Amino acid sequence: MLRSILVGVLALSCFSLAHAQEDLAHRIQQRSEDIRQLLYSRARSLSSQTQLQILEQLRGIETLVSRDNGNGGGNGGGGRPAPYPDPAKPPTRPSPPSYGNSIRGQIENQSFNFDGSSRQDIFDQCVAFVQSKGLIKVDDISVSVNFRDAVVLRNSSSYWNGAGEVCLQVNDVLIREGIQADRSLLSFDGAMETYGFSFRGRSFAEVSTQCEAFVKAKGLSQVDDIVVSVNMEPLKVLRNSSSYWRGSFEICQQVLQQR
Repeated sequence: MLRSILVGVLALSCFSLAHAQEDLAHRIQQRSEDIRQLLYSRARSLSSQTQLQILEQLRGIETLVSRDNGNGGGNGGGGRPAPYPDPAKPPTRPSPPSYGNSIRGQIENQSFNFDGSSRQDIFDQCVAFVQSKGLIKVDDISVSVNFRDAVVLRNSSSYWNGAGEVCLQVNDVLIREGIQADRSLLSFDGAMETYGFSFRGRSFAEVSTQCEAFVKAKGLSQVDDIVVSVNMEPLKVLRNSSSYWRGSFEICQQVLQQR
């Protein structure tokens, strides 16, 4: 029985040398002490030669474990074995590419094809397109999102004026079709009277600066008609039916209050 236990200890010691684990070394030391106690309790039934052989082998095992625990782990004799290296982490998978959305259709008789990952991307392309085509007044728009059936928009009572107002109609279709907006920037898009605007910024102060510069550049001393979309959400219509909003600060205040 003692020899069987000793064989088990030898196997454990080999494992400890291979992996340099402190907890395993402690278990071997404990098992060695158990064998000593068992040896002493059965001393009468064992020959002196057998006892000496077992004790000699135990000392050899303890010497190996002590050496491994103190110096063999590559830690400069710090008394603690080097721990197992962390299990290999699976390689980080790269983020899937952000596929662009394909937006096709017509504004009046002019065909367009926009591609973008967010509603802001598509809106900016739309504004550039409308301006390049000189489409000042529009009452007929069709939009297909990612090759789905086209949505047809018709203004039967009037016109959508300017690129901003026209492209906000396209944006409404994108909202219904589940195209996401970019939330990394504040965006305010719309029109004051007949002048379209697009403001982008990381703070309201930054947007306000752009807005006031726009109002002054367009000579808008008084305004009573504003449409605005905040962060590419549905359009809001602001009308001052009793008077006017005057000056760049008051006009832009109406825009920035829409959050």
